[in-house]
Amino acid sequence: MKTKFSVWSACLFLLMGLAVRGQITINSTHMPGSGDTLRYSLAEASSVNTTALNSSGANQTWDFSQLIPQSQGLNEYKLALQINPAYSLFFGLTAYGLKTFDTLNLGTIQLTNGYDFLTKNSSVYKAVGRGLTFQNLPVPSFYSDDDEIYQFPLQYGDNDSSTFRVAFDLGGTIGLVQKGSRRNKVTGWGSITTPFGTFNALKVETTIWQTDSISLNGFGLPPIPSTRVWYSWWSTAEEMPIMEARGNVLPFSTQPVFTEYRFRDVFRPCLGYVVADFTANQTQGTTADVFQLQDASQCAPETYFWNVQPGTYTWMNGSTATDPNPSIRFDAAGYYSLGLSVVKGFSIDTEQKTDYILISQSSTDAFSSPTIQLYPNPVEQGQKSVVECPGQFKFSVLNGLGQQLSISGWQVDRAELSTLGLKNGLHWVQIQQENGAVLRVLPLMVH
Repeated sequence: MKTKFSVWSACLFLLMGLAVRGQITINSTHMPGSGDTLRYSLAEASSVNTTALNSSGANQTWDFSQLIPQSQGLNEYKLALQINPAYSLFFGLTAYGLKTFDTLNLGTIQLTNGYDFLTKNSSVYKAVGRGLTFQNLPVPSFYSDDDEIYQFPLQYGDNDSSTFRVAFDLGGTIGLVQKGSRRNKVTGWGSITTPFGTFNALKVETTIWQTDSISLNGFGLPPIPSTRVWYSWWSTAEEMPIMEARGNVLPFSTQPVFTEYRFRDVFRPCLGYVVADFTANQTQGTTADVFQLQDASQCAPETYFWNVQPGTYTWMNGSTATDPNPSIRFDAAGYYSLGLSVVKGFSIDTEQKTDYILISQSSTDAFSSPTIQLYPNPVEQGQKSVVECPGQFKFSVLNGLGQQLSISGWQVDRAELSTLGLKNGLHWVQIQQENGAVLRVLPLMVH
């Protein structure tokens, strides 16, 4: 009797241990809710363990620890009231939205800010409506047949199905009806490991059969059928899948082709974007100094472009505006603003530093250069100034941003500069010698 009790006790403890380690139950508290911001990474397809991906059954060990993240995204769930008060009047105060697209261009028609609106209770997590902006107006639409995304509780072996239908009509210009059915099968339980961690999980296989019917200006296009398949691993520790594979079943096929792999993740710097920054070896100097600009950007930019204002400067030592660490000489006294734009893939970032460098006139230039004068200065708009420079020279007139407005022919000793057509404000007069070297850059104030 005692031995029999010990045997049964051992079996009971073993079964309880298995339950603790793997056979979890997913309910509505494990679904995302209003105010949640959930980060995920998209993984390189080549890093996915396909054996683990296709494994189902009891007491599984799904190892996705070798996933390589290549970009990140955020699922942000906002109350309908926060998105637009009109949506809260339409869907109710407890509905919350998840953005599905920013901009959708359909020929001459542009749709923006697409949202799915969701609710949940103890028995179901479902989509109840959609919203988008058309001609600056929010356009909400109810599901006439709600899309029951998950029905609770979710346990190993569960199999449920539902139907859905939602329609949009943008004043007869565009009409869209999406309808179909969804099936969820809980096909496995066990332990899953990703770069985010190790969790007890249920594997849910979801199949969505959908037909899209589109009409343009009242003319109906042929219906478009599709079949989507999602594998999702849900844990009680997070409000989104620990791992998810999304794909489609192509025509004349029965097996899904997965095109996207995403997993719950932490913030990873430099993943899919770039951050611009720079420094200079000094922030004050003279027109005789050569400055060294130093790229300090993060996340390994692929291309660079420097913007310097005003335009009275010269790249030095063979460098250009597309070098990460160029040398530069500033040819006129005053403040200079610098900007650096960097690009990596589809990510672009710009760092702008206003009045970053202060330049004074070099004493060496003052003694070695010929006597150059520009008068009267300031000058009335439409009047003429005189440029005096011994020998042969030519001059350019630049606006306050350093953009060339005009250039003279070659002059000798003295020339007149017309301000006709120049706007009020600061301009620059750049004086060049015969060899093309910039001899002097003088400010000219027009009023």
